[in-house]
Amino acid sequence: MSRTGDTGATRYLCTGAEIDERFAARVIEELWENAHRDRAPSYGYNEQAVLEHALAARRRRILRDVIAFLVPVMMALIGFGVAAGLTWLALVLFFGLMTVRSGVVGGGGVRDLRSRAAAQVSWVAALLFGLMLYLVAGGTGKPPDFTMIALTVLPAYAVVVFVVWIERMQQRATVVSDLGPGRTWVPTAPPGPAPVGGVGTLQGALTEVLPPRPTHAPVDVAEPPASVVPPPIPSTVRYSGYVPFVGAGELVESWTFPVELRGAGPSVLDAPRPSITDKNGYTPFTVDELTGAICTAFEGLSRSEEGRHRLTGLSVQMHEFSSGITGGAVPPPAEATRRYLCVRVGTWSQEVVVSVLIRFTLDGRMLYTELHELVLPPIRPDFHVADEWLHAADAATLWGAFGHALVEAPGLMASAAGRLMRVWSSWWRRAGNLRAAHERTARNLPVDRGARASVRELGASANYATFFQNSDAEKYLKLIERKFTVFVLDFLQRRNVDVTEYRQRNELVLNNGIIQHVSGDLNNSGAIVAGRGNQASVRGSGGVGTGARSTAGGTS
Repeated sequence: MSRTGDTGATRYLCTGAEIDERFAARVIEELWENAHRDRAPSYGYNEQAVLEHALAARRRRILRDVIAFLVPVMMALIGFGVAAGLTWLALVLFFGLMTVRSGVVGGGGVRDLRSRAAAQVSWVAALLFGLMLYLVAGGTGKPPDFTMIALTVLPAYAVVVFVVWIERMQQRATVVSDLGPGRTWVPTAPPGPAPVGGVGTLQGALTEVLPPRPTHAPVDVAEPPASVVPPPIPSTVRYSGYVPFVGAGELVESWTFPVELRGAGPSVLDAPRPSITDKNGYTPFTVDELTGAICTAFEGLSRSEEGRHRLTGLSVQMHEFSSGITGGAVPPPAEATRRYLCVRVGTWSQEVVVSVLIRFTLDGRMLYTELHELVLPPIRPDFHVADEWLHAADAATLWGAFGHALVEAPGLMASAAGRLMRVWSSWWRRAGNLRAAHERTARNLPVDRGARASVRELGASANYATFFQNSDAEKYLKLIERKFTVFVLDFLQRRNVDVTEYRQRNELVLNNGIIQHVSGDLNNSGAIVAGRGNQASVRGSGGVGTGARSTAGGTS
């Protein structure tokens, strides 16, 4: 596996965490708030670098939101008196909660139904509380003078515009100085877990919510520092949800079929066969022997010294996918854990990663072959500004940031309180999730510790940036399929197995047979698959964005 500490994918995902508040919130939710869950495998990038940038960007936005919240409140108290100032405070809380809940700003809204109900109750409570404060403080109900409004609102607006402008310039300076071409992430100590017995001290909370900025250094091409070498991809992946292949991207195609093992008939043209030790006419073998032979063949393909036999960027690894449910009186069934041989190729600076997962089972004389193909599409194009921003500040940048600040300031003044509350609730959710997992473990209750999504999947684009990215994904999938077929046939022939049926079914699967969509529609585009229990699919032009492939989900 290639180094991922300085790949383009890592830089682009870190850039996304700096410039996109929603993406940063999702990264923090998956990796920081749910620290009790396993992390998804990192294919071609370093997720710890992305998490550090997401937390550092949130730290910068917290300081911006604190000023955007306090300055208008203080100006209202000074200009309109206590009654109007407190009413403004209550209205800001109300609209702040509403904007965050609806997903207008920051984080995509509240997805949990209980949190939704709590947010709706808090809106009404904030509004009623503001009216009560206004009456208790002696509000007369008279509208304030227009001159006083101008003298109060305009200075507050000007201060918030300045703060937003400064924050945007800091954002750009971070991307230019730390995430431009030729820079690599230097790992720091990851944020420690929240205490399981309580929410911790105020100092501990501030340390977690406001971590230090990540550091970067120039890439030493000749001898890269050991610190940038990422940890290996874990061989055991604990998943949560329906699809176990978390982190590998979209499932674009699957095909499976069984064949009955029979001994090959004698032929004068065949090479000498090994001694037959089984009454069935072929040399018996186990699934581990077949899988090991395929793994060795692909590893030889990646290390071949002959250019025509080498597949650049290929890596091979065994993965064991198991249920994320741990503990409890009744363990998950054994069928929830399965081992797959994963053949993976990363290209376009690890922006496009194709994975083929292979599994065999033997039931008596029936050999069942299972193959799943997944693709990680390119990273969102707006995250590529790290290659486009060459200067931290020039005339066009300064005026452009100022224009954005003029537009964003009113919405920020109304939603600053809600943003700050969301950060506060984020820390409480983290502590609560860890505490709940600890308590359930102590009581021998099941806990879901499986990974749900990877940072790479959260930052994936809906479309390929160029036609060549799509064609390269197709190319590597086809190459792996063809080589896989050759390796399996070679192994079976060496065991004196009749490969006629296996060869025919492979050809029908790979040569444009029948597409059966998940919805159940059938499209006949060529050869027909015959026999019971066979599955086949061919590549189409739909799927992930434009140019991905359809998923086979039925029997033809």
